[in-house]
Amino acid sequence: MAVTQRGAAIERLASREFDLLVIGGGIVGAGIAATAARAGLAVALVDKGDFGAGTSTASSKLIHGGLRYLRLGDVRLVREALHERRLLTRVVAPHLIRRLPFLFPLYRNGPYGPATIQAGLVLYGAFARSRLHRLASPERARERVPGLRLDGLRSCGVYADATTHDGRLCLANLRAAEEAGSVVLNYRSSTRPGHGSTSCGDSRTPRHCRRFG
Repeated sequence: MAVTQRGAAIERLASREFDLLVIGGGIVGAGIAATAARAGLAVALVDKGDFGAGTSTASSKLIHGGLRYLRLGDVRLVREALHERRLLTRVVAPHLIRRLPFLFPLYRNGPYGPATIQAGLVLYGAFARSRLHRLASPERARERVPGLRLDGLRSCGVYADATTHDGRLCLANLRAAEEAGSVVLNYRSSTRPGHGSTSCGDSRTPRHCRRFG
């Protein structure tokens, strides 16, 4: 954030009252701030450190639909996750989401047989609206992954999930929150000095802004 923009944001934070204060500028806080601001609420978001400095930039980078949850029978969760992934891929941040194919090796005496995996992948592909849900022969799989161990390999399940740059996705949500009218500040601490009020201060200086409820 530029110095002039930061100064304006500090002034807004000190002179306005807000409907919602979001503490934490990770992906969850950023998403809440953006959604609330679009809904018409007066929103402020503060983080005592840098934006996305915690787990939001230390994730697996995967935008997955939860294939493993099909085994647990949680179909609703899988459908919801895949729906959210479609929104991210097509509407929210198509420039930050990249399709990522996977191979699921099936070895002899393994916990799953080809028929079980094939059924799961067909169902997963239907929920994901993807055509990549099939079994590949060991030879075909070896072409994709040269180091794949062939000894005892029966076949490989093939499916697709997606990957993202988690830090950029977090910042994109923060920018969306700001564009929707939120006041967004990093290196700004928050305290709760009294019932129904909160004060915010720059974590690098002792100065505090006025309270707001």
